[in-house]
Amino acid sequence: MRAPLPWLVCLSAFSFLDAQTVKAPFYTESSIIDYATARPGQLTLNSLAVIHGENLSYVTRLRQESDLQGGRYPVALPEANVSVRVRGSAVPVEFASPRLIVFVVPAQALPGAADIQVVRQGVAGPKVRVELLPDRPLIYPAEQGFLLARHAANGEWIETGSPARPGEEVLLYAGGLGRLVPPLRDMQPPMTRLTVEKAASFRLLLDGVEVDRSAIPYVGSLTGYAGIYEIRLRLPTAVAEDPEVTLLLENQASPVSLRLPLRYPSPQPEAPFSR
Repeated sequence: MRAPLPWLVCLSAFSFLDAQTVKAPFYTESSIIDYATARPGQLTLNSLAVIHGENLSYVTRLRQESDLQGGRYPVALPEANVSVRVRGSAVPVEFASPRLIVFVVPAQALPGAADIQVVRQGVAGPKVRVELLPDRPLIYPAEQGFLLARHAANGEWIETGSPARPGEEVLLYAGGLGRLVPPLRDMQPPMTRLTVEKAASFRLLLDGVEVDRSAIPYVGSLTGYAGIYEIRLRLPTAVAEDPEVTLLLENQASPVSLRLPLRYPSPQPEAPFSR
């Protein structure tokens, strides 16, 4: 089961501590998964990943905007004092709870084999080996096979109860789209809009049909969040309801395609005939 994206998490904070026994964080190779695909083994640079386990944190804590000091992520998530390390170096942690952590696979890391380790208040868990990929287009999910998206006009979430409309501009959220220009520095989120280096090779399909590139005015960073890209898309005026969205970057297609909630407006009743 995936965790919701960091800004959607609404969990009550709680804490516990067994004064008799201090247990180390526990997780396995199969419990470290890509956020978008929910698959273990391979993670992608500048994307979100999830660790499922036990004793990962004593508290439930979501990273706050105020946690950024000097425009940098803290080495350990405040209050939880939990850090995730990739090849021994701390990486951004967006959310921590006793059984789940959401972290950012750093954009600056080199592709290849890498050890992932959780450290909770100085107590380290095991080092677990995963493979880091340089880029891979990933679509972030919402619920029930739909993707995460917002109405560009008002910023509200697109969902089945508030669907997109044909011809509307929408904002989609993705990971793994490669280097930004200029590139991100270690432990720093983008503090302004940065474009994707491979923007010219980015494509988007709706039900297998490529959208004209002029309908995608922006592919780049989401301000304040590492590991999340924003895609601004102007939907065609003629499109099927709930179309399947696929991202392509060079010769790679998103491994999981998700649907965008979309409905045509209901026809308005005709006014009664009057003389």
